[in-house]
Amino acid sequence: MPSTRKIIRAFIASPGDLQEERKAIRHVVDEFNESWANELGYQVELMGWEETVAGFGRPQHLINQDLDRCDLFLGMIWKRWGTPPDHDGEFSSGFEEEFKRSISRCEETGIPEISLFFKEIPKEFMVDPGDDLKKVLEFREKIIASKKILFQNFSMTRDIEALARKCVTAYVNRVRAADELSEPDELRAKRARTSSREEGGNESSPLSAEGFEFLENLVGRIRQPDSLDALSASDIARFRLLANSISKPGNEEMNLGVHDTNILSAARLEGMELGKREKYYLARLGFQHLAYENVPLWCWYSALADSQVDPAILSSFLGVDENEKVGAISVLTALALDLPTDDDGIKRDRLINAWFSDNSSTKVRVAALGYLAKCGTTGDLEIAKKEYDRSDYGTSRSALECMVEILLRTGQPKAAQELVLESQFETLNTDLLRSVLSGFEGLETSVLLLGLEHRNSQVRLCAMKSLHSRGALDIGMAGRLTGDSNAPVRSEAVRVLLKLGKPLAEEEVKKILVPPQKQSRPGLLGLASTADSDETGEELFQQYRLDVLKGLPEPELEKKVGASFMHDDAAYFALVERYFRSHVDELRRNIDDRFSTYFEERIRRIEAKFGDSYDTRDLVKKTRELEGFMRRDLTRRGLNVLCVAKKPEDLQRVRANLRDGFAGASKHEAEYLGRYGEWIDIPMLVNAEGPKFGVAPLTISRDEEFKVEVARAITSIGKRHSVSDLLSIGMPSAILKKTIELCAESRFAKISRDALLALFNHESDEVRKAAAVLTVRALSAKRIKSILREYVLSDNYRYYNVIHWLDLGASMHRDDARKVARTAGS
Repeated sequence: MPSTRKIIRAFIASPGDLQEERKAIRHVVDEFNESWANELGYQVELMGWEETVAGFGRPQHLINQDLDRCDLFLGMIWKRWGTPPDHDGEFSSGFEEEFKRSISRCEETGIPEISLFFKEIPKEFMVDPGDDLKKVLEFREKIIASKKILFQNFSMTRDIEALARKCVTAYVNRVRAADELSEPDELRAKRARTSSREEGGNESSPLSAEGFEFLENLVGRIRQPDSLDALSASDIARFRLLANSISKPGNEEMNLGVHDTNILSAARLEGMELGKREKYYLARLGFQHLAYENVPLWCWYSALADSQVDPAILSSFLGVDENEKVGAISVLTALALDLPTDDDGIKRDRLINAWFSDNSSTKVRVAALGYLAKCGTTGDLEIAKKEYDRSDYGTSRSALECMVEILLRTGQPKAAQELVLESQFETLNTDLLRSVLSGFEGLETSVLLLGLEHRNSQVRLCAMKSLHSRGALDIGMAGRLTGDSNAPVRSEAVRVLLKLGKPLAEEEVKKILVPPQKQSRPGLLGLASTADSDETGEELFQQYRLDVLKGLPEPELEKKVGASFMHDDAAYFALVERYFRSHVDELRRNIDDRFSTYFEERIRRIEAKFGDSYDTRDLVKKTRELEGFMRRDLTRRGLNVLCVAKKPEDLQRVRANLRDGFAGASKHEAEYLGRYGEWIDIPMLVNAEGPKFGVAPLTISRDEEFKVEVARAITSIGKRHSVSDLLSIGMPSAILKKTIELCAESRFAKISRDALLALFNHESDEVRKAAAVLTVRALSAKRIKSILREYVLSDNYRYYNVIHWLDLGASMHRDDARKVARTAGS
């Protein structure tokens, strides 16, 4: 531990609308000094206008005296630009003077190091920005255009805490490394000898001092009679570890098994001391198995935090196979670690070139693109573009996503949108594409027209909507889009044509939305079936037809309902939806008798319409054979209408259907019960089955949308009960997983030990992972360590993926652990 401390001065600059963020940065600096100042010998002194001692003269001049002594400049800006520091000066705000003064000094002397943070501006402020915000936006554009200063965006106070912590820590480590290099040779040699003694051995040796000691002890024990009986599982695992950790070029394969690796992790909790080389080998195994989440990584990785070079950086290009390299790059990405820029041996450019070398596999390239997407700068766009231009099927999509994400992250949404329109991809990350499409309306018409020919249907649809909204889509263009391969695009084209005044008959719309592949011969009621039609198109056509009917006056709709037959129920449901208050009592009666009376009335209409003939009797017979299916479908549709209306008096009616399962369940029941349901409804809801077709039931819980809605309903109902009771209810694994993911961190933090261990021992791998990841995010490090120790050292069966995630929470810094867990959770 150093006996003296070196002072590093950091200056915080911001306009007056970031007071909470200034407090957050002060907290970060205080935390750093308390935790690391004594250990490292470096203390950070934070300066700003708050520290400026009052005196005679211009206030900004006094602040500048502190500014000119700083080593690190931390600038933050949000909506306000600030006020001029004097009446006749050249600067429009104190922040501008502080920033430009620091830039000039940095260009002349190399200090201070400048870090800049922009807080995200809510969209509503962008509609009509005032003078202050315009100045902020102009400043941001200048920063982007200059390409001299890297900046980072944040949205929440906790985000700036994490960014400031990373910035301050990285700067102190760079200063510390530079100071060590500038030491006299004699002093540096003395430090190296001391360090070597402390680590316990000769670093050129293939084994650590701890490894030698273990082997000597093991040999002595093996020489004794019945020695194998005295060996423990951890003894054998460590012997294998030491054997595997010795390698030479051409014989470098890592063969230590998953079970042995987990045994060594448990032994560590019981006090086994491993050498640095052994920990490094285990960390490399952790990188290699990272995708499988079946071995501990983070305890070994964190134990190597004092290494001259981060183990993940070394393994990212020196790994023995692609799994080790990909795992290491994934760790760098998850932790958002910056690559070294001033190390003599390993520099950022060299690393990235190694990742994208001709010898790198597709998986390594994809992982590297993922890193650049999250941590890269505009300077890395050229690297991603080069990879994209290779037209490699395995990497082209990742390269495009990388470029788009960098452009969005660095405040260039228009460039991202134009890139998306120019690139003829079929699929792209859903969230990323949604972010790009959200600003399409701001693009020029000539650019949007390219989107109509795009291979991705979402791009075509968004381009069409944007063009129509500005009156740039004519009847001819919309007409051509009615032949699109995507049903939603065809549906939007129909809507545009109708808006533009082109008349379309119902049959024309049907042919557009449901292009028939094969037509059957019409029957008595003029019904025809379509084979191999577009299911989405069929749904959109039925919705179109329903919307048209709902536009009719009530008397006209009632007339249509009175003349309708069995297979034509659109008019009835249009009537009860559009004129709900007038017809809800009748709808409730139909639901209560499962549409039996309704069905019989339609049968009578068939007999009255077509008379007593063979064809009529045959039609009635076939219709009655489908009675169960038809009535379940009608009841299902009727219940949907009631659930959407959300009237509390229908609670018992909804419950009755869930109890007997006549019409199955839908997301609408889940939404309804989320509002009015009680604890007793949860078992019925989680075990509900969907609509039944013929004799084969379709379990709606398989449907992703339904699972989400059920989980939301359970979460809402369970707010009045403990989280332990809620998550202990028996439910399908998929729904339990969704319920865990929806649970607030503050609520999950109150879960009992027994309930948590039950989740960790659940038969579903996805449930165990969801519970373990949320544990890392929600529980304190102290409690996670206690749970991990109990779980690993118990005699019960243990699941490796649980240990993998608990090890993260128990070993890494709290912010880093949560960062990785939140990435996994999303």
